[in-house]
Amino acid sequence: ARAHTHTHTHTHYVFLCESSCSCMVKMSDAIDDMVAYTHLTDYVYHQILFSTDKNLQEAREILQWIERRELYRCVAQSQAKDMKFGKEDKAKAPKEIIEALDRDHLDAQSLTPLSHNDILVDFVKFDYGMDEKNPIDSVRFYVKNDPDRAVRVRKDQVSQMLPEHFAEVHIRVYCRLRDDKSCQFAFLCFRQWCENKGFSVPKEGDVLDMGLTPSKTPLKRKDSGSEGYSSGDRSHLSAAKKSLRFAGKTA
Repeated sequence: ARAHTHTHTHTHYVFLCESSCSCMVKMSDAIDDMVAYTHLTDYVYHQILFSTDKNLQEAREILQWIERRELYRCVAQSQAKDMKFGKEDKAKAPKEIIEALDRDHLDAQSLTPLSHNDILVDFVKFDYGMDEKNPIDSVRFYVKNDPDRAVRVRKDQVSQMLPEHFAEVHIRVYCRLRDDKSCQFAFLCFRQWCENKGFSVPKEGDVLDMGLTPSKTPLKRKDSGSEGYSSGDRSHLSAAKKSLRFAGKTA
């Protein structure tokens, strides 16, 4: 579930939705048009990308951004205490975030104000498929002494280290403009909005922790000599050859 709700994954989803809005039939509306639905394959992506139609210019530019990895930047995220957000709350969130910061604070930092259309606010819910309920409460277990009878297992019978909460909502803010000043402005507005709402206050750098892929240990460079083996490989080979020669002499 977290892979499908990753910040970069959602950015691709937003780009594809916006690119489909420039077509004759929106992808979301193709289910009502069987002729359009039969043509709704992966080929649509490349058909838009390599088209020369002026009507698809906006959609083509969006797909080119994806190809160049020029995605909307996720400036910060926070966790909400309230799990219930209606459509009205989600619709007015961008405007509330932009207006949350005092204009005097903007003038002091020489930041250019953004419009609520310059940011995207995403509400992502994580749970175990039963909202805030513990899914184990709906599971029955069998014991070896009585295999024909299903019983419930209480939490105190299992462990004291089990989680207390089984759902959470993450609020993510994306900035359509990729320059540092615009992202900084969006971050400050979102931080002030979280303070006003009583949510966890995001800090600078949190977005890097959730957006970057963990680094791997770099491979050792292979030296040019000894048939492309590294120095470590050559030491193991030489030790193996010595042991073989020693075994041959003793035989």
